[in-house]
Amino acid sequence: MTVRTTRDGATRIDESLVRRLLRGQLPRWADLPVTEVASAGTAHAVFRLGRELVVRLPRTRGSADDVDREHRWLPRIAPSLPAAVPAPSAGMCRPADSRGRGRCTAG
Repeated sequence: MTVRTTRDGATRIDESLVRRLLRGQLPRWADLPVTEVASAGTAHAVFRLGRELVVRLPRTRGSADDVDREHRWLPRIAPSLPAAVPAPSAGMCRPADSRGRGRCTAG
């Protein structure tokens, strides 16, 4: 998979990339509608997946490291937070090969 980056090193993420990743890693959701969520944020690209799911992809290496920390710590601190914390539906997926195939942990 050719991953395009912007001048500042951020990964260019679009609907076609999300679809390739879904087909390769989470085929049960590959036919759901994908809609980009407008955001001024620079750490993650966010896409609605159907009516109930969200795909959140890190744009930079530092943002990817944040995902690891969130998966480790949020479940531990969620019970003491004042707001509900969404749980991952698919676990955490790893980078994909040229066909969009990667590895996802159980969610």
